[in-house]
Amino acid sequence: MEPLASTNALFSRHIYEKDEKGNEVERETVARTLLIFLDDSERFEREEMEVTGIQAVTKAAMAALIQKPCPILISGALLYNIFNDQNNKVKGDFVKQFDSQEWLIKLPFLDEDHYNKPLFLMIPKSYIVEKAAQQGYKSKKFDDFMKEISAISENRNFYIDKFLGLRISSMVNIVNLKDGLSKYVNNFPKGSFATLGSSEWAFAALIATTPQKSTVIQTKRGVYQFFIAPFEYKNDINNVLPQWNIYIKGHGHKGIICGVKNEIFSNFLDVLNAKIITKFLVYESCYSVGNRAQVYGEETKYISSLYYFPIIALGIGDSAVANSVVLSYRYFFWGALYVQGISFEKFTRLAEMSNSMGYPPIQYHELLRTVSYYFDQFMQHKMALRGDLGSAAAIVSSFASIRFPNSHTFFQLLPMFTITQRMVDARNQNQALDVREFIQKNIEPQFTMPQSDLSKNRSFFIVLDAQYISFDCIITTNSGANNFFIISTLTGDYIPHSLHIFDKTVYFDDGLSSFFNMFNKVAYRTMRIFYIKNLIVRDQVWVGDQLIDESSEYSDVIVYVHPFSKGEIKMEVFYTSRDGKKYSEKSSERPIEITHDYLKIYAESVDSLRNEFKKRREKMAEQSKVIEKGFKKAALSLNADPLVDLSNSLLLLAQQ
Repeated sequence: MEPLASTNALFSRHIYEKDEKGNEVERETVARTLLIFLDDSERFEREEMEVTGIQAVTKAAMAALIQKPCPILISGALLYNIFNDQNNKVKGDFVKQFDSQEWLIKLPFLDEDHYNKPLFLMIPKSYIVEKAAQQGYKSKKFDDFMKEISAISENRNFYIDKFLGLRISSMVNIVNLKDGLSKYVNNFPKGSFATLGSSEWAFAALIATTPQKSTVIQTKRGVYQFFIAPFEYKNDINNVLPQWNIYIKGHGHKGIICGVKNEIFSNFLDVLNAKIITKFLVYESCYSVGNRAQVYGEETKYISSLYYFPIIALGIGDSAVANSVVLSYRYFFWGALYVQGISFEKFTRLAEMSNSMGYPPIQYHELLRTVSYYFDQFMQHKMALRGDLGSAAAIVSSFASIRFPNSHTFFQLLPMFTITQRMVDARNQNQALDVREFIQKNIEPQFTMPQSDLSKNRSFFIVLDAQYISFDCIITTNSGANNFFIISTLTGDYIPHSLHIFDKTVYFDDGLSSFFNMFNKVAYRTMRIFYIKNLIVRDQVWVGDQLIDESSEYSDVIVYVHPFSKGEIKMEVFYTSRDGKKYSEKSSERPIEITHDYLKIYAESVDSLRNEFKKRREKMAEQSKVIEKGFKKAALSLNADPLVDLSNSLLLLAQQ
């Protein structure tokens, strides 16, 4: 049978082949899961900075090793950090309980120059036996399974490779992990994880095959030194083509995502897009989501414009990501370590549940609850957002976002309202947007939770993917402003790439300070600037012995959120009152009157974004003249609101 180019489905890739009669038949696939943990820095932090406790990536990797859910690709430095820390009791207890005989342990990349910079592939034997049983094999033990396939195939090694989808037969075998770490990682070079080398080098050479003129690395080995290529399953009646679910975690900051440089991560995405069959990708890394994030726009020369599989990120913007993993003891008498706050076991089970046709549909909310502690706590109504800056920032930053196949934009997998520039450009500019009413009417009904459950965590999220908003906005908090959040998905170090514009009037039913507090809930890597042309707020003033409402009007409002630093989110605001006086106000300080023209440095950028918007609208108008069912008639009429149409359709997709 001859494989054909696959067609694109929403959450699965359908593979067709020609049979002997030339008819197209769909090739059966089986779900496989791979966890990847990349980091070289936490070991150095431990040795040189004397950081106490267990750092984030190490803790998550330990959780995966304890649970043994599926194959794990992990930095040698992380394993070294776990097995050679004599001062940490939890690590020491983990090492005592770890049994190398329960794993197939492989060095997937090794050569003479880089033998001391490896990644380790850890495959639980129990996972292999479980997958074998699901595919009809009779063996209940790993050794028996190996004997069973020996009777089927003369080349047992290649058979197990194709069964797993990983070319383990060409890798170096490690019998005892601690001995392997001593041999291959003991002379690990010191340096920053941002410096090319170590895990990053091995990952680039192993999976993220690089362009011919790459400035990062050249390698003789390609992706098929790790994954088995789809074409190798041609005419194979014993093995089923794998369809990959991949989770990857590592540190991130400017130019780095999941512990590797942007270029390497982009190459990795291209591999998932073109070299293997990918069901979905989940990644967790600080400062890695946003409308110019690495996966779709910051460095366009490295980026494939579209991907056929969904990309799910733990995060909603260019901000720090928080998670929680607790390693504790199940029973005092047994003293066995177990994991709280994250379940890679359930993640793997849910990820591998649906078949190649996409049935049953993947429940992304449930899937992501297993690997995101704060997301799970919020969904269970155990953790509400009540305005506390520390907890709110941690919770919001851990919310999950999804980029749909063949899309350039991330949307959130919670009752959040994402305003994209496409929606704004298509909307009737004379139609005001009542945010609270819109979310309750059009966003929340799309979610599986009943309205009564949603009300327990009644928080309203406005996620700004658009830079320019050209209509009036009404924000009604009902005196609950602490549960309103305005979140930017921009990524940029300078104006105008860090600027949002509300170019008409924003109506707010609470005081000025409450309005400003909606902007300071997320720890951004770079500055965020919000410009509001006109702002009308409701202040309460005493008249005699009565407290009455009084509207106050302001113009040219600037909200400047500083980059997250030293555990603090700092903010500075500027505004002009109705009588023409200018004011400046910093976090937790009283406003002071100023005389300088604070708007001057932003004026050029504001005008530039206005002109870009006008050009886009003019182009739409021209297109509508030549299209029979034109864009103007469909989206710009008073009876149609693209905010409703697009947000509803995308949220419905997220439920599948």
